[in-house]
Amino acid sequence: MNKKSIMIDMDEVIVVGNFSNYLIEFLGEVDFEKLHSQYRQDLIKGREEEFRKIYKYQNLYKNNNKDYVKPLPNCVEVIKELNENMKFLLLQLIFGKRMSLMQLLI
Repeated sequence: MNKKSIMIDMDEVIVVGNFSNYLIEFLGEVDFEKLHSQYRQDLIKGREEEFRKIYKYQNLYKNNNKDYVKPLPNCVEVIKELNENMKFLLLQLIFGKRMSLMQLLI
C-alpha cells in the first residue's frame, strides 16, 4: 500500500519553541495576533543576517533549564495515529527556507 505523505511543522504545531521569544528579544514588544503573514519570520524581513548572527547557535527547543520542551497536548497521539496511514515528514522553516529534518541534521 502506498501511503500518502503529510508534512508537519515543528513550531506551534508539535512544540512551542523559543523562536517567538527570540523575536520579542530582538524586536522588542511583538503582537503576534496582528501579524498579517503566515510566517513569523516575516517580522525580521531585511534583518535576517543580523538576527542569524545573534541567534544562530541558540537552541529553539530547549528551555531555560536546558531540558527539551514538551510536545503540545495530544500531539504525540495524533502523530502516532497519522503514522498508521500516512508517511510524514517533519519540517522546520528557518529564515524563510523550508528545510526537512534531514537537511537540518546535515
